[in-house]
Order: sequence, then structure tokens, then C-alpha cells
Amino acid sequence: MIVDVLSGSITRVLVSPDTDSFSISGHGTTIAYSVLNREPERKKPGGAEAEGYRIAFDEDTEVLHPTHSFYVLKQGQDDTWTQPQLLTIRNPITNARETQLVVNSHFTEISLSPDGNQLLFQYMTPALPKSWYDDPIVKLYAVQNTFFEILVRYDLTRKETSLAFDSISTSSVPVWSDDSKTFFVNAYSPVASAWQADDVHDNLARPNNANLFAVNFESDTTVELVRHISFYHEAPSLGSNGRNLVVHVAGNMIARVDFDRNGWRETGRESIPSGELNRISAVASNGHTTFVVAEAVTRPEDIFGYRSGEQRLHVLTDLNPEIRSLEFAKIKQVDWSVDGKYTASGLLFLPPDYTPGKRYPLVIQTKGEQGWFACDSGFSHSPSFAPEPLATAGIAYLAPFSKPSAGGPTTPHQLDGQYPGGVAEAVDQMKMWDSAVDDLARQGLIDPSKVGIIGFSRTGFHVEFNLAHAKTHYAAATVADNVSYSLAEYLYLPDDSHAADAMFGGPPFGASLVNWERYSVSYNLDKIRTPLLMEEMGYGVHDDNSEKIPLDLVLSYEIYRGLRIRKKPVEMYYYPDEEHQPDHPKARLASITRNLDWYRFWLQGYEHPNPEDPDQYKRWEHLRELRDADQKATGPINNDSQTSEAPR
Repeated sequence: MIVDVLSGSITRVLVSPDTDSFSISGHGTTIAYSVLNREPERKKPGGAEAEGYRIAFDEDTEVLHPTHSFYVLKQGQDDTWTQPQLLTIRNPITNARETQLVVNSHFTEISLSPDGNQLLFQYMTPALPKSWYDDPIVKLYAVQNTFFEILVRYDLTRKETSLAFDSISTSSVPVWSDDSKTFFVNAYSPVASAWQADDVHDNLARPNNANLFAVNFESDTTVELVRHISFYHEAPSLGSNGRNLVVHVAGNMIARVDFDRNGWRETGRESIPSGELNRISAVASNGHTTFVVAEAVTRPEDIFGYRSGEQRLHVLTDLNPEIRSLEFAKIKQVDWSVDGKYTASGLLFLPPDYTPGKRYPLVIQTKGEQGWFACDSGFSHSPSFAPEPLATAGIAYLAPFSKPSAGGPTTPHQLDGQYPGGVAEAVDQMKMWDSAVDDLARQGLIDPSKVGIIGFSRTGFHVEFNLAHAKTHYAAATVADNVSYSLAEYLYLPDDSHAADAMFGGPPFGASLVNWERYSVSYNLDKIRTPLLMEEMGYGVHDDNSEKIPLDLVLSYEIYRGLRIRKKPVEMYYYPDEEHQPDHPKARLASITRNLDWYRFWLQGYEHPNPEDPDQYKRWEHLRELRDADQKATGPINNDSQTSEAPR
């Protein structure tokens, strides 16, 4: 439906129910939208199932990715709308003509120019311009990627496609100027540009770093407007007069960009007086007032208004007044040195009744803390993380800031030359957490024999690596819906096997087998002595047929069953209807409660008198017996007897 806010008229426009993103022109007469196509079926050679068909392997295998198609419809002079027109996109690099494009599922937004003639969108391409492959940053990026994200411009009048920006990564939805000639986008610097050289010099040469650029496609000019934007996914906000931008740079810092006779340029920066609020997001401006969504680790989000020069934010909403009566953890920023090479920082949640001099159990959250209201992981609702519930139960909780300070690791190859492939990534994370435990124990804040660690998604791989190789012996751990770089993933996800090759310097045989034996969890299950909780998401696939096990469970069974067969303490839960970040409130609450009970059991010896699962403590007491038997068989654990070094 299109609603005219001035007249109140409502126009119904029929588009696909699978519409994933849309954009509308300035006068509301052109609509562009993308549709998520149904999951494709792999073609069966010969088409004869009864007769059997050959299973292709490796380069012969048809790689299937979810695809999007793009449509446009226009309003005629009689106010009727045309039928949707399917766009045929010519890949500006390979020249292939396609109507179904592979799009990053986390970045599906499109942007239509105000005049309705130009459409910007990002999609995945199997190739880059040949000249780009000589660039060292592109070479690094290409090691672990077979598809690349490019931003393209489709001219609806000429029906032509062109590369909109010479970058391997754009981070925000492009914003158009009122004259439809210039767009603004947060992106990694153009390949082989002077701006990229500056990024390398500033130790920020990585695709998830972004600067704000203005691109005028008529004059074919690009200008860098603002450097090093931490909140790179937040698009700049164009004022109502079309001559100024507000950009959320970092923390409570915004930059103002204005247009004059010399073009667009940054004219100043200022700090929004956020007070006790930790996170500013969704910055928007009408040219006079800046509007923000603000929240604190102990206060949920509200909308605020602010005018330049004012000393405080004006509260425009009060959505959760009941929160003010609750008691929250004490929070302090902590900094620690990692091998004397760089300083890592994070937030330490301490119990509300924290007593100086008392050593507390500790749980480490391996995903970055970004100032969100932290009952769980905040805005993203990642599973397993439970800062406030654990802290208020008497367990200290450490969450890192989302980015390391200057001098810290900037690429997956921070320690190039010392470890094969991308293994240094896991080694660096291991060293960071070992250093954190040492530092907090040295300060007398924590008991180093009662430390837990939680990994989700990619950091689940880091946690599994930690359990096998770290100096710290973790008393309990969780991994949730994570990549493992395991043999099972290598065998059953052939489309992704190149990533494991890159991680370990080659396949799990031949000359690179020794790397897998040293570093892959598949070959190091015997070294894991920590009680492990595994949480897997099912993406809508139910485990209700004993003869057809969901793929995500098959991948996890290697570690789960491998530990069980070795009589190691492990428990696994499956959430069949949830995706990577659980959406259903029951699933999110169950994950938080389960992890709360898990860490209280292992770190405090506490059992809830009325658990949701009445049998869980019987199982966990048996797991404790397995842990004790394992320790008896292999000898007592002494954290000081190990070194924070993985084998090389």
C-alpha cells in the first residue's frame, strides 16, 4: 500500500508476497522491489530418478544459492499502475545476463533514485575485474571467498548495468542526492586508490572498515567525505533541504557534511550529549533537529531529539517505564594487554552486590559488546549470551568491545608466517582470552579455576579451538550454531570446502593433513576436557524422521558424538524452527535460561529448585562424573602448566 501522508489517500499495489526489499521514487510514481526466489532444486543429470543418476563432484557440482529477482512498476498519467517488469541484469564484469541474482542475505536493501531512473543494489559475482586481482588487499580477500559483493547501477531508461563503485565491500544502503546524480555510501575504499593506501597506513585495511564516499555517476567522480566510520551499516541521513548530511561516525560522535559551490565536504563533528546512554543508532536529521535511538547496557532503547549546541537529549518516548524498578549488574570497562602487542577492551558485568576483594566465577562472551541493552546479546538476539542474568546470579561476565584498539589484529592473517592458512585468527582469539583471565585473576576479581566461555557463529570455532589448545582450562563452555571447520563440514558442505582449505592451508590429506591434525577440532576431541553445551538452530527443518537427519545436526554430530563416545561431558539442544539468531521469544528465553542453569551448575554448584527440565540435573550430575573420571585418567589440570601457544 502507498499512503499519501498529506491527503490521506491509500493506493493498493499488487506485488509478490515474497518481496524482500523495495524502494520508491521521490514523487511516488516508480517502485522497485526485489523478490526472494524459492529455494532452487539441484538439477538431476538425465532427469531419470528411477534409473539412477551420477553424483557430480567438486567443479562439476552445481552450486545453489538463494537468489533474488528485481522488478519495477510505474504509475501512468491515469494513476493506474503498470504490471511488474522483471529486470534482466547484465553482469558488468562477466557480461552474463541474469534475472536471478545471488544476494547477500544480510544486505538485500535496494535504492531507487528520486527521479526513478537509477537503481542501486548489491549482489554477488563469481569474478572481479582482472586488474583488481593484482591488488594485495583483494588477494587477501579472495583467499577465503569465491563470490564477491559488488554495487551496481541499473539505468531504467537505457536498461544498462554498470559497476557503481570500485570496491570489494559496500556497507550501507546508498542514499541519493535530490538531483539523482550523486549517491552516498559507506564502503571500503576503492581498489588501488590513495584512500586505500591511507587505510593500510592507518592499520584499518579490511573490508569491514568503511569510509563515506560521494559518487557522481554523471561526472564519473568519487570523493571521500568522512574517514573511518565505526557504525558503517548505518546510512547517512540527508536533510530536508537536500544540502546537508548527518553521519554517525562512532559512539556518540556525528559528522556533518554540507554542499556548497565547491561540492560536498565535511564541515564539522560534534558529540551528542548522550549522558549515561551507551549506544546511539538510527541517526536521522531534517536539517534542524537530529533524531536518534539511544540505549544503555542497563536501559532499553528510546527515541530522542537533539539540536546542535544543546547540552542534553530530549526524550521523545518512554517505552519501558517498569525497567527503572529493576536492579542491574555493576558495569566497568576493563582493558588488558595481549602479549604486549595491543590492548583489548571490554565491559565487565559484576554482581549487584559485588564485594571488593571477593573472587567471582567468570563467563566470557566472545562476540563484541556494542552498548545495546544487555539482558541477552542486545539487538541481534544471538543465542546463549546472558550477561545480566548471569551477573545478577553472582557470576562476573566479560564482553569485549566490538573492535580492538589501534594496533590490534586487522585481518584473518594477523600473525602471518607463524601459522598455516588462517589459523592465526583462532590463535589470536585464544591469546586474547587467556590474557584477560590472567589479568582479572591478577587483580583479584575472578577465580581462574571457575571460568566459562560462550561462542556463537564464527566465535564458536574460536571456542572449540580454545578448549583444545588454551592455557586457560575452562570449567564450562557453550557453542551455538557455529562453524567448526571440521571434517564433517568439509565433506557435507562441498560448496564451502574452500574456506576450510584456506583456514588450514589445504585439504585434510596430503601435505596439509598435518595442519588439520594440529588445529582442527576433528582431530583434537581427546584434548577437550571442558563440559560443553551445544545449541543448534534448525532453520525450519524438524528432526522427526530417524532415517533423515537434518543437515545441521549431521554436521554437529561429529563433535557431539565424538565427545560422547570418548565419555566426555557434552549436551546438545536443537531448535528446529529457529534461524541463526532465534526470533521466537520462547526460544530466546529457553536459551538464556538453559545457559544460566548450565553455568550456575558448573561454576557455582547450584541447582535451581524448580528447573524447566526436571531431569536436567540428573543428566548433568552424570556429566560431572564423566568430567571427574576424565581428569582422574589424564591427571589434574593446572592452568599454569600450559602455555598460551598452539602447536606450530
